Amino acid sequence: MAKRLKTYDFTILVKDVGDDHQRCAERLYGICGDAMMGRQAGHDFVDFVRKAENFEEAAASAIRDVRKAGMTPVRIKLDEYVNASDIARRMKRSRQSVSQLIRGQRGPGGFPPPAYVSSGNIASYAWTDVIDWITENGFQAELTPRQEETFATAATMNALLQLQRKIKTVAKAKRLWEKIGA
Repeated sequence: MAKRLKTYDFTILVKDVGDDHQRCAERLYGICGDAMMGRQAGHDFVDFVRKAENFEEAAASAIRDVRKAGMTPVRIKLDEYVNASDIARRMKRSRQSVSQLIRGQRGPGGFPPPAYVSSGNIASYAWTDVIDWITENGFQAELTPRQEETFATAATMNALLQLQRKIKTVAKAKRLWEKIGA
């Protein structure tokens, strides 16, 4: 019996494309048919609508495809930037209650800092960071098990992509990992 594939929508931010945008896009489209390359505010990205058994397989295969096309993956981006109102809705709390959590006037403190603050002074938070904080502090949020797994996997893969940009070899990463007693 064939396993049922699920559809995952996500974006991979890429670097080192520069003036080679068109050529990279053509190579990518020759490799996979479920991607769309774009550029916004000088930053290149690839949107995927990928079918796979799970998010880990979808994201890992997309990263491999991006590399085959000659690009460097930087970060997986999900529908992850939320403002205080979004957080309140997802936590089923009032906007005021969430504002107090953010400011540390209520709850354990340590709410994640904003990922971005607009020129209108509206803070946007990385939903993956907020989910980690919610989970660590015993709060509840509207997340299906699939969403929870997807966000956790994306956060882990983003950490690995960052590590890979900093440390070029697995052997060096492993040696450092062992040094810190992990």
